[in-house]
Amino acid sequence: MSTVSYSARTEEWTVRGEERRAGISGQLVLTKQDLPHLRVVDLKAALVAHAKNYRGDESAADVSELHEDHFDADLGGGQVGFELRQGALLVSALYFGEWPSDGEEETLLHSVSRLVGPFLDHVDASLHSVEIEDGRSGPEVLAVRLRLRIPWRGRTLDYLFAVSEDVLRLCDAVGAAEITRDSVADLVRGGCAGLLVGQPEGHWLDAKSEEYDLTSTRGKISLAQAVARFAIYNAEEGGLIVVGAKAKKIPGGEVIREVRGIVPRHSDTRARYLRVLDHHLYPPAFGIRIDLIPAEGERALIAIDIPPQPEEQKPFLVHGAITAEGETE
Repeated sequence: MSTVSYSARTEEWTVRGEERRAGISGQLVLTKQDLPHLRVVDLKAALVAHAKNYRGDESAADVSELHEDHFDADLGGGQVGFELRQGALLVSALYFGEWPSDGEEETLLHSVSRLVGPFLDHVDASLHSVEIEDGRSGPEVLAVRLRLRIPWRGRTLDYLFAVSEDVLRLCDAVGAAEITRDSVADLVRGGCAGLLVGQPEGHWLDAKSEEYDLTSTRGKISLAQAVARFAIYNAEEGGLIVVGAKAKKIPGGEVIREVRGIVPRHSDTRARYLRVLDHHLYPPAFGIRIDLIPAEGERALIAIDIPPQPEEQKPFLVHGAITAEGETE
């Protein structure tokens, strides 16, 4: 039995076995509670039938922001929806961004495309199109319509919706500008570190797959050296170390390939890390923030955020060293 359908004879939509009143423009309007129960293949067939009934090849389904208990089809949908275009089912996401400093719309379109590309690659999706939606833009805000191709065979609509929401979350967190230490730190602390998969490591970002072993002298020195490198050599931007993320080498650098977290060795992780830095780094680095962010199951991420350091603090010295042979002194 089809989970969602359209009847050309009655010109009515059926969702989960019940008739669904159409929106103002005749479009299908779904609730978020519908999505886990609706097969993508059924939605595509329903949109095809709707388009053919009007001798066209385009149709759309909105997703309401309202809970199904307060649902009203006349109010339409929110920022995410589904579109049939030239026989392909696309996911539509609307992002509201600030006007670029140069005043050019194309600057924002380019920034958004560059930002979401790595994440879409990671989930085997792609960007079909990105364009300014003039009707929803204003003097301070530009509305950007992103249309995504997301593999859907055997899936329900909630998966496509979740991917598109992640894309919008990434745009909102970064502001569709250059990724910075502050924006990435906010993503990680906000529980959205998985959106960094596909993003490149940089002179201010370091992914570390294993936790520092603070029970050993080598682990303590390694932590102090990592913080000192950012404090000394990246004065303008600082640095961010994400423990529990893996990177892989590519031509020209490394990209983050996985963010799973680690099982913390101790319950007082933050206090232990700060204590090690206090003992092994001189002078103390200004404003260091260490957060333990829950991940799947018992796993967590450790974010070590090193803000830019005042010049008068330098140089930073590490008490202890690791020799070329791997020994500690």
